[in-house]
Formats: sequence, C-alpha cells, structure tokens
Amino acid sequence: MVRLSSSDLRNTWGFLSKQYTEEYEQCIERIMPANKLDNFDYKELSTALEQLSKFENTANNRVIESGVLKGINLEDIKRAGERLILQDGCRNFFREIVKNENLNANVHVLSYCWCGDLIRSAFSSGCIWQHD
Repeated sequence: MVRLSSSDLRNTWGFLSKQYTEEYEQCIERIMPANKLDNFDYKELSTALEQLSKFENTANNRVIESGVLKGINLEDIKRAGERLILQDGCRNFFREIVKNENLNANVHVLSYCWCGDLIRSAFSSGCIWQHD
C-alpha cells in the first residue's frame, strides 16, 4: 500500500477541490433554464436534479479513487465539523428557527458536503439543535 505524503495529499485535495468547483459551476449553468419560468415545471426540476446527482457521484468517486480520505475515522470527521466556519448568519438563522416555539417546521440542510456527520457536528458544536 502506497501512502501519500502530506504534501501530496494537500496537492491532490487542492486539485480535486478546484476541479469540483469548476465542474459544479458548469453543471449549474447547464441545468438552469435559459428563461425565467412562469410556473413550476416538475419534469425540468427532476431532470436537473438527475444531472446534478450524476455530477456528484462522479466527483465523489474521484475522491474515493484518489485515496485522500483513506484512514479518516468518524472522530476525525466530527472534530473537523466542530471547527467548520459557516457563512455569516447561518448559525443565527438556525438558532432562531429552533427557538421559535410557534414554528412547526422540519429543517433539512442541503450541502455539497456529503458527510452528514460533519454537518451535524458543525451545528451541534454551536448548540444550535440536538440530533439523533
């Protein structure tokens, strides 16, 4: 088994991140309708989500094949989540939702970060909500 140096890991991760960002932007440009829609088009949304899903699977497979995350365990992921820097206002937005007793809503987080444990850890470190 070949173990990559930390420099090689950093370079590989940098390359994968740059490639992901560029291809993600291209994918979004392709799936966005050329003109503003007058009404909701379920078929168009479904097609767009399928294309996005294919893109995500390809990108995830690249990361798996690269081996840059090999050997990372769940505790490492949770520690990384605790140190995530969220966009301005994100924590406060969710904190207000949780505090509002009159609001009966299920909240779901969409993120290009596919790791649920990382996301849950990021939010729980700020005492925003409790999770299962």
